[in-house]
Amino acid sequence: MNFLFYSFQSLVHAFLKCVPLVKLHFCTLLLLFIIVIDNRLFWVKKINKWLR
Repeated sequence: MNFLFYSFQSLVHAFLKCVPLVKLHFCTLLLLFIIVIDNRLFWVKKINKWLR
């Protein structure tokens, strides 16, 4: 019982340690995604201006 509790506790601890990393990675990916989309729209507008 004690061993089970300890392993569960360590699992939770590892999970909590992991969560901020996952959040950070997700935020970074989201930011990159937004930047890429933004750049694409920017270039599309520029090219459209050029073509006109």
